[in-house]
Amino acid sequence: MKLLLLQARKKGDPAAVHERSAFARVLGLDKRHIVPWDLLAGPPPKSELTSADCILVGGSGDFSVSDAADQGWIRQFIDAAEDLTSIGVPVFASCFGFQAFVVGFGGRVETNKSKAEFGTFELTVSEAGARDDLFREVAPRFYAQFGHADYAAALPSIFVNLASSERNEYQAATIPGKDVYMTQFHPELSMEANRERALMYLDSYAQAGFVDSLDGVMDNFRESPESSALLSRFVRGYLGLGATPKA
Repeated sequence: MKLLLLQARKKGDPAAVHERSAFARVLGLDKRHIVPWDLLAGPPPKSELTSADCILVGGSGDFSVSDAADQGWIRQFIDAAEDLTSIGVPVFASCFGFQAFVVGFGGRVETNKSKAEFGTFELTVSEAGARDDLFREVAPRFYAQFGHADYAAALPSIFVNLASSERNEYQAATIPGKDVYMTQFHPELSMEANRERALMYLDSYAQAGFVDSLDGVMDNFRESPESSALLSRFVRGYLGLGATPKA
């Protein structure tokens, strides 16, 4: 079994290991099944993608899709979005992955402090989400883990919007006819894992003006089991593994 995890992390960034462990924990799998790929080295070749049972895309920490003009690897990944979602392998992309796919398919991503979300926020499932095979399994309102300043200002016309929050209209999407789901939130992160992740990047967030204080961020966390269950149902369902084993 191979789940290919596409990572946008600087060399030595502890979040790379943390991210891989988080996906393994939520999916109830040994880490050896989560195979990382460094996107800074360029997008994986088709042979690598087609050898995977599922493709996962995580966050980015120090990078933004708006850096594409200066970071060639980001432009390459954005340009590869349509091909990556057309090879017949199921894809689940969170945060940076969501944003890259939005841009890759012709949508728009912007940076705005008023749209930033750090911590745990409540989501509302859209009418389309209530009819979706995956999202109809969650409550009409549920909590999810976040850590972003970029946001989707406009979805590509081909995308179906599945959920929103008070600050952002577009928080999750799918592409009809494809086994592809994308979320602005991090279903791979538990409350505690997101607190740990926030501490890794808090200085960067503060310097950029996206958070005002440590206390303000660290007080804004709560459990989000339904969010994690979305990822687990999608991946384990396609792998034929059944429900995630209880810890």
